Amino acid sequence: MKKIVADQDMLFMTWSNGSLDWESKNKNKPDAVVNNVLEQLHPGSNILMHELPWTVEALDSLLTKLDSEGYGFVDPNLIETEIR
Repeated sequence: MKKIVADQDMLFMTWSNGSLDWESKNKNKPDAVVNNVLEQLHPGSNILMHELPWTVEALDSLLTKLDSEGYGFVDPNLIETEIR
């Protein structure tokens, strides 16, 4: 897989933190999604989120909290890696 990605000059990335937005206990609970992300957060986090309505609803609050805690956002194409 990584060779195919490199051959196609694509970026290979995985995630380090899951929002757990897909779990049934978090369905329609944007605050739970925000809390799940914040509980796992660390410098360098790459957060996995899905295109679910309650995840979309959580984004404004989550991004505001991340910004207020000094976290930033990085364009993945600007990350230097051995495998692109």
